[in-house]
Amino acid sequence: MVELMFPLLLLLLPFLLYMAAPQISDCHVAWVSAQARNETIARRLWDVSCDLLGLPID
Repeated sequence: MVELMFPLLLLLLPFLLYMAAPQISDCHVAWVSAQARNETIARRLWDVSCDLLGLPID
């Protein structure tokens, strides 16, 4: 099951990083850091993820 979830998580990660809503960590509300919302880092992560999965980069 984990093997199936990992690629999905990689695909959704850029979306999750941009969310302004609070995140849940250890059953408590936690806000996403400014570094996690950095568009340059998010784009690089997206490109690397697509490359690893063999998906076209948009």
